[in-house]
This record gives sequence, C-alpha cells and structure tokens, in this order.
Amino acid sequence: MRLVTLFLLAAFAASTVDAASYQKRDGTIVDPILSYPGYCCGGPHHYNEANLEPGADLSGAYLTGASLYQADLRFANLTGAALAYANLYGASLSDANLSDANLTGSNFYSAKWWNYASWSDAYYYTDNVPDYPPNMRVREEGIVGINPASGDFNSDGVFDAADYTVWQDNGGDQIDRRTWKDHFGQSSASGSGADHVPEPTTLLLALLALVAAPLRVRCG
Repeated sequence: MRLVTLFLLAAFAASTVDAASYQKRDGTIVDPILSYPGYCCGGPHHYNEANLEPGADLSGAYLTGASLYQADLRFANLTGAALAYANLYGASLSDANLSDANLTGSNFYSAKWWNYASWSDAYYYTDNVPDYPPNMRVREEGIVGINPASGDFNSDGVFDAADYTVWQDNGGDQIDRRTWKDHFGQSSASGSGADHVPEPTTLLLALLALVAAPLRVRCG
C-alpha cells in the first residue's frame, strides 16, 4: 500500500510540474509558452521544461514581449520564434539559432556572443527597428528589414484572402507571403502587428485561401 501511495504521489508531482513560462516586459506571466500560429500550429508549445535554459528547443515559440534579460540561451533553437518587442538585453546567444525569427522592436543591444549565433532570414518590420549591437552588420548577418505594407498585394488597405490570390498569380516571393501571413485580418495602416495573434476563424480563412488558390490556378 505504501508503495502504491508513493507511486501516486510521484505521478501527481510529475503531472503538476510547471510548463515553461516567461514574464513579459509589462510584468505579465505567460504560462505555458505558446506556439506562434503564423509559424506552427498554435496552442501550447512542445517545450515543457521548468526554465528557459541552454539548448532549449523554442522553435516557433510565441515570445512576443518576453523579458529575457540576461537569459542563458546558448545553443537554443529559436528558429521561427516570435521575438517581437522581446528584451534580450545581455542575453547569452552563443550558437543559438534565430533563423526566420521575428525581431521587430526587440532589444538585443548588449546581447553576449551574438556574433556566434545564426540569424539567417531573421526579419523585422521597418516601422519598429530592433535595438541591435552598434557593431552588428544586420544585412551581413542575414537579417531582413521588411516594409509592413508589403503583404497588401492588391493595395486595398486590408490583409485578406484576396491578397494571397494576387501573390499566387504573380509568383510573389516568400518574404512578402510571410508579411501577409503575419498581418492577416488587419488593415495595412495598423502598423507592424507583431503583437497580433490571429483568431481561429481568421486562421481558418487563411488556410482556405492557401488551399483554394492552387485549385483556382488549375481550373483557370
């Protein structure tokens, strides 16, 4: 009986271990960490350790506005992570992978070992330039500045399914498509929208547009 009790207690303790969480710059606690809908699947992120730590797999994590001041993110996988407005001041980034990450408005001015990190295809919207190290050559690192209005392909002031059709018909590039996806459901005058997470209905409409466009091309 004692053995069974101990087993149940252990199982309960394991089930109540906190998922990874972080504090936003405004003091809000985010628990659990979510996946960025525009990158992955939405919902709780698969990373469920107790702390953000070296080697953490945070690919596609929604870390917008995160306070990662002096965080130890060496060897961390931040591919495709939403890091807009995040505070990475003094964070250790040696061998971290920030490829395809959204850096809009983020602060990594005094990040350590940033020059040993991978930044390929990381991007920011030009209306909210990140605060990066003064000796960092952004373009040489592969970081791209994007006009936030570039995803409004039909110039009607709204990021919607009609824009995707125009993009598809004109063989648009992936950077512009990413801009459209990040801003879907917004007006093109509403700013970078990096803190915006599309509602499920909005995401469904976007997916329908993605499916319908190839069918339209085949039938046309």
